[in-house]
Amino acid sequence: MFEWFENIKTFSMIRKSALFDGTISEFLNTLNTDEGADLHRYDEMTERQGENKLDYIQMKIRDFRTRDVENYVGLANDPARWEVFEREVMDRYFNDHIDLFPFKPGKLQTTDPDRRNLPELDFNNPAPFHYIQKEMIERRFAGGELNDIGERDLRDAVSCLRYVFVRNFWHLVVSRRRIGLDAVLVLALIIAGFLGIALLARSLQTDHGSLAKGVMGLGTASALAAMSAVWFNSRHMFRRHTAEYITSIQATCNSLSRALNLRLQNLILIIPLFFHKIDKSKMELKNAGKLDDWPVDVKKWSKLAFWIDARVEHIELYMQVQMWRIRRMHFGMRWIGRKLSFILQIMGPATLALGTSAALYVLHARGNDAGSQPWLLLGPMALIGALSIGLAFELARRTYTMHTPDISVIETTLKTKAMQGYRDVRLHEQFATFLFQEKMNTLHEEDKHKR
Repeated sequence: MFEWFENIKTFSMIRKSALFDGTISEFLNTLNTDEGADLHRYDEMTERQGENKLDYIQMKIRDFRTRDVENYVGLANDPARWEVFEREVMDRYFNDHIDLFPFKPGKLQTTDPDRRNLPELDFNNPAPFHYIQKEMIERRFAGGELNDIGERDLRDAVSCLRYVFVRNFWHLVVSRRRIGLDAVLVLALIIAGFLGIALLARSLQTDHGSLAKGVMGLGTASALAAMSAVWFNSRHMFRRHTAEYITSIQATCNSLSRALNLRLQNLILIIPLFFHKIDKSKMELKNAGKLDDWPVDVKKWSKLAFWIDARVEHIELYMQVQMWRIRRMHFGMRWIGRKLSFILQIMGPATLALGTSAALYVLHARGNDAGSQPWLLLGPMALIGALSIGLAFELARRTYTMHTPDISVIETTLKTKAMQGYRDVRLHEQFATFLFQEKMNTLHEEDKHKR
């Protein structure tokens, strides 16, 4: 009974691991396909982090200007331009059709030529949902260049944050393990060098016993000093990589935060100006004796208000998709890093233990051949070997357990909770207030006619 329960529990743990839940496959796709397709574009948006030589990058500071209400006046007053803008830009959102069965056709993997080309045997492989969301958002709001209206430039900046994070965090993961591996190699050289010193001391034991002891003492002190240098240098490099990773992510998040705040604030502030424009145009048309044209203006500015309201919402939706991908990438890279650290914890000390055993065997064999006292050499050799093994194990363990910045560094630097968003637009209240005022004016006019 308990064995059956444990088997169920183990299967559940395997099924939910990063290897089987799609995280690793998506991570590899991000490194090789998703980022590779836009690598040149991201290179233009990024730069090296300060003057560091550790190859971390950050996003460049960019200007994300937003069109003000006067930019829309020309559109509203030009029927031809408005028709094109309404049909080719705004209606991308208002007339968009959501595919309720978003599947990508797959191919049947079979060696039977009679079954290979039968369409009814093909499999439908559903695309990852975040790709579906991303494509929907970009389809609805495709604009964003200098001569087009939309958020493509801002979406590129958000995607650039994901690119910078994945590249820098993966670089941090790999660099830490490389530091641990380099430490193992240096420790192996220390063991080999100490073996040479011990063999030299052994050759001096017969005729120069005191000199042999001095050589062993100096060699032991040098080996301990070298191991201390390995320890402190590795810890220093761990901290340096971590600090420069955090600096690069914070600089990128600060750049993106300024862009997001500027765009969102401007979009949110422009909507009340549209209703002010409606009231103003009413008075202007009334004074010009063209009040019958006012409903057309109301329709234009109202549609613009709802369209910009949707732009604000879709900025947040796109942010959510990309932040979810960042968190999933973080989980996947941490999972891989843990496995690499575990391998290093096993292989590094095991290699040094094998080297130490071989050195002890050589010293013991040489000591027996000469009939001398081998333990005078074996003791320091065993000490240096044991310390090297323990040091390699501890450094390998620290490649994973030493302070790793949590993904929350992005959230805290972006300050998303303090950022204005869709909840601050309140278009429903503004539109309801506008309708209420117009209805009250209508009732007032009707009441005047009754009198």
